[in-house]
Amino acid sequence: MSRIGKKPVEVPAGVTASVDGQTVTAKGPKGELKF
Repeated sequence: MSRIGKKPVEVPAGVTASVDGQTVTAKGPKGELKF
């Protein structure tokens, strides 16, 4: 794996991120993303 894959992902204030199995969900003031 490349070195960039080992860096943590910064989550801005007001945004929540969660992982449920293979689904990643990010919720913020502009909406919600699931992938």
